[in-house]
Amino acid sequence: MKTSKNLIALFILLLIASSCHHWGNRMVIDNGKDRIEVQSSGEIAFNDDETAIESISGHGYVRFLKNEKKFLAGYKKNGEFKYELYNDGKKLDSDSPEGKKIITEMVRSMISTGFGAKEHIKRLVQKGGIKAVLAEVDKIETDFGKSVYLEYLIPCDSLTAQQLLEITGKIAKQINSDFEKSKLLQKYNAGQLKDSLTSFVYFAAAKSIGSDFEKANVLKAIVKQPISDKQTGEIVALSKTVESDFERANVLKEIIHQNKLSEPVLNPFLNSAELIKSDFEKANVLKELIHVNKIDSKSIVPFLNSTGTINSDFEKANVLKEIIHQNKLDEANLSLFLNTTGTINSDFERKNILDELIDKQVFQGENFKNMLTSVHQIQTEFDRANLIKKIAGKAINGDDSWIGLIDEAAQITADFEKSNTLLEIAGKMPKTEEIKASYMKAAKTINAENEFGKAVKAIN
Repeated sequence: MKTSKNLIALFILLLIASSCHHWGNRMVIDNGKDRIEVQSSGEIAFNDDETAIESISGHGYVRFLKNEKKFLAGYKKNGEFKYELYNDGKKLDSDSPEGKKIITEMVRSMISTGFGAKEHIKRLVQKGGIKAVLAEVDKIETDFGKSVYLEYLIPCDSLTAQQLLEITGKIAKQINSDFEKSKLLQKYNAGQLKDSLTSFVYFAAAKSIGSDFEKANVLKAIVKQPISDKQTGEIVALSKTVESDFERANVLKEIIHQNKLSEPVLNPFLNSAELIKSDFEKANVLKELIHVNKIDSKSIVPFLNSTGTINSDFEKANVLKEIIHQNKLDEANLSLFLNTTGTINSDFERKNILDELIDKQVFQGENFKNMLTSVHQIQTEFDRANLIKKIAGKAINGDDSWIGLIDEAAQITADFEKSNTLLEIAGKMPKTEEIKASYMKAAKTINAENEFGKAVKAIN
């Protein structure tokens, strides 16, 4: 059986279920039944039968009040250890039967709040093993105190499956502090969650954490373990309950970094990402996903749908550019990519995407028509003309594609831009009769005689 390596200093104090307040080395607990107030200095050690204080380190002291009883213990100037006891305002002799009874009662109450946990656990183990420590947890009044005992138990090699389930249940039901609950759940390893019932209770406990920060810490810790696809799915589902965009994004990115995104998990993952309200955080998750994971032609469809939910043109464009950079597009999904690009309102951002896309891709058939539709949506004629020129320099197959490109050039209203664009096309296009006829038709829409002349001369 392992012993706890890190039992925290015994006066870190946290909220309990009803009410707990602490200031420095002072703590007040009020659970509706008892009111306890504690002030102390130094580490307190009890005797073996836990009926009295054996010593306080550093010549410290303890002042413990429980309802009408008051208990003071510490060292006098001469080094002598001394008790002072009061019951309902009446001072008692610490050596009297009543005094000894109250000392024992107060010591037991102190233990129930978490004092002397390290030595108390050792005594419990000697007397009744893990079963005795588990039973003691129910008697402890503070979340911190319970946490100390549970933290000791979690790494024990000799735990049975039933005992581990019981521990997990106590964390879920008895620990109210988000900090303590998160700290305990982060102590688990994947092997301890192989039992489906324990795993279910574990994730229920994680879900009950109110703090986004603490819940995210639990989810990030467990996803680093060699867990199953089903458990990854549980983490993805729980990520939706993390309201903070920053914390949810960090959980999702951790899933990506750990390469835990199998095909069944991808759609729920993207759904969680879509619910992120911050475009910046959402875009970061999607960029991380496309950069780290292999998005194939099947999964690119839901990915692009998620990208479409980004409102910021800048952030949406950055995700789409990442797709281009990672060579994730094939002929089958170019149409959807262009449709998503069409949801960008900024000419600048849309033009930049198309610019990079034309450099990377070859467009044919329906995709060529879709590309021209995207180019047509650019309002700035200078940018639109430059895109048409760039397309003309690519490998274009079929007369219909060339005619479509020429027709798009004809839509440019500025004579100078239209003439220059047609000149670029003239140098690249096949000189078939049909294409030349289409070219001349476009050239005739130029009003300026000198620009018209230059365009016509290019094909004669």
